[in-house]
Amino acid sequence: MSAESGTEQLRLRSLFGFGLVLGAFGLLTVRLAWIQLGTHHVWEGVAESQHFSRRMPIPAERGRITDRNGRVLVQSERFPSVAVDPKLVPDGAVFARLVERCLGVPHGKTLETLGRGKRFQWIARQVRDRAAVDRLRQACATARIGGLIVREEPKRTYPYGSLAAHVLGATDRDGNGLEGIERIHQARLAGTPGSIHVMHDALGNPVETSSFRRTEPVHGDDVRLTLDLTIQSFCEEAADSIAKEHRPMGLSVAVLHVRTGEILGLACRPTFDPNDPSGVPVDSRRARFFTDSYEPGSVFKPIMMAAALDAGVVKATETFTCNNGETVIGKRRIHEDKQKSYGTLDCASIIAYSSNTGMAQIGDRLGIDGAKRALRAFGFGAKTSVGWPGETTGDVQANRRWSRSDQLASVSFGHAMTASPAQILQAYGILANGGERIPMRLVLDIPADSRGDARGDAGGDDRASGAGTPPAAGPDAFACSPETAAALAPMLEAVLEGKGTAAYVYKEKDYRIGGKTGTAQNLRTGGHISSFACYGPVEAPELAVLVIAEDPKAGIYGSKIGASRAVPILRQSLRVLGVPIHPEPRPLKRRPVPAKPEAALPRAGGDAAVGATAAGATAVGSTAVGSTAVGSTAVASTSAGTTAETALAARDLPEKGASR
Repeated sequence: MSAESGTEQLRLRSLFGFGLVLGAFGLLTVRLAWIQLGTHHVWEGVAESQHFSRRMPIPAERGRITDRNGRVLVQSERFPSVAVDPKLVPDGAVFARLVERCLGVPHGKTLETLGRGKRFQWIARQVRDRAAVDRLRQACATARIGGLIVREEPKRTYPYGSLAAHVLGATDRDGNGLEGIERIHQARLAGTPGSIHVMHDALGNPVETSSFRRTEPVHGDDVRLTLDLTIQSFCEEAADSIAKEHRPMGLSVAVLHVRTGEILGLACRPTFDPNDPSGVPVDSRRARFFTDSYEPGSVFKPIMMAAALDAGVVKATETFTCNNGETVIGKRRIHEDKQKSYGTLDCASIIAYSSNTGMAQIGDRLGIDGAKRALRAFGFGAKTSVGWPGETTGDVQANRRWSRSDQLASVSFGHAMTASPAQILQAYGILANGGERIPMRLVLDIPADSRGDARGDAGGDDRASGAGTPPAAGPDAFACSPETAAALAPMLEAVLEGKGTAAYVYKEKDYRIGGKTGTAQNLRTGGHISSFACYGPVEAPELAVLVIAEDPKAGIYGSKIGASRAVPILRQSLRVLGVPIHPEPRPLKRRPVPAKPEAALPRAGGDAAVGATAAGATAVGSTAVGSTAVGSTAVASTSAGTTAETALAARDLPEKGASR
């Protein structure tokens, strides 16, 4: 081989090698360009997954629930929760024994948890005994056992236990509202959780760097209820007393502020402790005040009396012959309870003695259409404005054909219809408020900055939030005229005096109180529904109280079970609110007159028309009230000479602590 040929081969080899290197660089350049321009987002995700942990949520702090004065009824506290990474536990049997000794979790249950195969397993959540968790940590460190994980978790706590449990409701372990206010206002209480992406090292430990990506949580709002803790305690004590003495299947006790529609106290039985709702029967968690309905019985009679007075078909001084304890309506013969014979009774005596025959005659005069209008006007057959989950409308047979001797006669004394305790208390609130309907409510306000002022001063100012402001009155806001409501007041007061059905429970003659007993059959069970509703002071009503018991086992009458508790609750609550014993009589409200009065429909069944135009009905009602003017004068003279305290503002309840 010549020197020239050897040089040529070397040159060709060099060119070939250079070409290979150049081609490799070209391919590498194309590949890099493709990665950078075409699939960069894929590789970016791979890199991020290798250097960043998964998104970790930052829980929002759930808002508190307080009573109207800012006293905390529900709050969230942080407790340690214990978990384990089974792959890091060298000896499962030893670990299980330590858990059983420190936390009380059965040995077998822990071994089962360790065998599930997942890297993260809960052992015990929201452990109240923090010292026990610390002992477990120390024991695992001493035994050189890894895999123990302890996290702080929020847990809802109810400082007063079962007090107002049905109103407050409960949450699950993750803080989601299951019932009551916790469920209704879930979105407001829960807030919005935040999140954080954390960089970690090769061993998986979080490393604090400037590349942390964090979204702050938005904490939930506090919710302030209309409940007053002191008045609520009165309701709870009464409910416990009735449950112990009379053993009813169900029970509701409630207090309503009649001028604002605010529920100040509400207790139901059976009850439960929301601190530990697991295993509690559904029947014990049901807010019967809203969800259950019964035949109201005689407690409904004042509603029909008010409707008849308002329609002008009855005068307050008119008398009715009760025919020795029975009367005939159409083809039906109606009897008094226990075959009592009252002879001739006026309207006040019909209410005081709870006469079925007298009310049947009054209902017959009112007529089917008048009775149906009254039911609608007082809120029966419709849900209240509270918006409670599962609330019943009751059954007033609105879509069925009524007959004069059947439905009309029966409804006149509270039968052949059903109503919830909330509807009954709402109706008495209307009567006490001069015939004006005020929406019932449980939530007072939700402050714009609830994390601030609601935590501080326990005595919140209702004026600041507009709480307690009743809606503007219009023609449709009145179920009956103020004059009719005023005429009915002395009739209800007579129930607690003389030979009235609740006279024996009204011993302390301080506040003037009007009310009505009720005892009806429970058509579902064959037992009885015992009730009593009242309001006071009669001169200027502030509060209404209802006690209703389903199927009591010892005693059945509303006077024995209901009145003996409702009257003390009303009296105590009025004192707490600083209401004077003899307040100045409140001027009658003015009922707006609609522009186009709707003529009343004639009674069905060929009866003579008894309706009148709305304006005419008001005029007749005024005449009826005029017949009781002497009683009204007596009311004024009774309060004369007393030192009247400052009138309560229309928007607010009086401050606690005055004139007890």
